[in-house]
Amino acid sequence: MELAFEDEQLRAMCTTRGRALAVHGPEIAQELKKRLADIRAAETASDLLVGTRFVGDGECEAIHVSLGGGFELILVANHVQNPRKGSGKIDWDKVARVKVSQISRMAAE
Repeated sequence: MELAFEDEQLRAMCTTRGRALAVHGPEIAQELKKRLADIRAAETASDLLVGTRFVGDGECEAIHVSLGGGFELILVANHVQNPRKGSGKIDWDKVARVKVSQISRMAAE
């Protein structure tokens, strides 16, 4: 899949190991590196099964990828026109471009 980032600060966090280490520590930095490699290797978003949740409806749909330690990587579809099912929901089987929108603490369920 093609990967984009919400902003330059998030890009630096995801692509510069030292930055991720300084902010999140070695365990989260290592998991972030592995999960980003998994995302790049996947053909579509629905290939991301382990440690992921598909959340939301309509324009607010996102993929939450667990990084451990209570953190998650949040991805959104990033096509010019995101592929949709007849119901209007994003068709994750056809999403080949995602954007990292944030790294955040996981919400309590």
